[in-house]
Amino acid sequence: MRSPHRLVAVVGGAFALLLSSTAAWGYVTGGGSGTGSAAVGTLAAPSVSARSPGPGVAEIAWTAVPAPTGAAAEVTFVVERARSAGPSWTFVCGTGTTPKAHDELSCADAPPGGGEYVYRVTARFRTWTSSGEGTVDVADPSAPYVVSIALAGSSPTNASSASWTVVYSEAVTGVDASDFVLSGAGAAGATLSGVSGSGDTYTVVSSIGADGLLRLDLVDDDSIRDLAGTPLGGPGTGNGDFEGEAYLVDRTAPTVASIARAGPSPTNAGPLVWTVTFSEPVSGVHPSDFSLLASGLSGPPTLVSVTPSGPVPTAAWTASASVAGVTGTNAGSVRLDLASVGVITDAAGNGLAGSLAGEAYAYDTTRPSLVSLVVLDVDRDGRVDRVEATFDEPLGPYTAGTSPWTLASVPSGGTLSSVSPSGT
Repeated sequence: MRSPHRLVAVVGGAFALLLSSTAAWGYVTGGGSGTGSAAVGTLAAPSVSARSPGPGVAEIAWTAVPAPTGAAAEVTFVVERARSAGPSWTFVCGTGTTPKAHDELSCADAPPGGGEYVYRVTARFRTWTSSGEGTVDVADPSAPYVVSIALAGSSPTNASSASWTVVYSEAVTGVDASDFVLSGAGAAGATLSGVSGSGDTYTVVSSIGADGLLRLDLVDDDSIRDLAGTPLGGPGTGNGDFEGEAYLVDRTAPTVASIARAGPSPTNAGPLVWTVTFSEPVSGVHPSDFSLLASGLSGPPTLVSVTPSGPVPTAAWTASASVAGVTGTNAGSVRLDLASVGVITDAAGNGLAGSLAGEAYAYDTTRPSLVSLVVLDVDRDGRVDRVEATFDEPLGPYTAGTSPWTLASVPSGGTLSSVSPSGT
């Protein structure tokens, strides 16, 4: 269709304006000044996809198509099916007499027999039409087919081998390793090591290579047949293909990433809390896996609990230590360490590797002491204009103004103007 045309007219009185192109026209009448325009749109073709979730079944889906003009509800869809070898279109999904509405974007079909089918979806808007197609292989429902390829072990796994149970719709023969392939990141370095079984159930075993997903798929080459000689999925390779379940292979041991203070330091309060973060979700974490290293305190602190920060297994844990047993004046530190123990494991059963010394709290319950108080004549005019107080340790930020300081016995009416820290 040709590009839209625009014609603008400005007049002072009544006018008649004809807008035209070879594709569309509009006729406007009226009075006064203004502009007139007309545009020709196109009807987009739906994008069509088709899949077969099982023998004798096809599922068709398509994208929505906007109306070039007018209401979107005016767009409807007609679905047709044909054999790919020689198209002879047949209405399906009940669309021959009742088209699908503009917001009905999928349907299911049961084609006659197995084989490759083409599905055509035609969008209709008034007298305009636009079509898209999708192709799918459908297994013959009367032929044998794969019911499932299920994991025969637990996942995640850190084992050296993996196995699957393959179930067919009926007893079959000709099943061997050449009918299967391994896929996924976990297939790197893995090989199929054996196929056993008979009738409608078989077991396939493979070695395990790299970490990642390891999936077993069946690739149909018509070598698998039922007892009557009918090939898997019916005649033709590929129509009996099946994707199996996947193992999550994980043979990498977790590590402790950090043991970080969850509160301020230095502190004179309790409890002392740390956040312990592992490289991946783990379980089996217990207070006995940790130790507290204290120095300069009159009594040892006690590790009270280690709890998960989320549903187990989780990567983050909270460790809490009590300092209630510490008496008297103290100025020291408390550090939380984790030892390498096998009882902490990830979901695949890999034991924790390595240990880590955590961050330390500076724990201080000793009051600072005033060491000296010196009066100074900074400007050397014979009068005191500064008093310096020195303490035995660094103090925290000072924001109290002149409180709690006062001047006593001040000659000549001197007053305290400010108090500020010098260094620490």
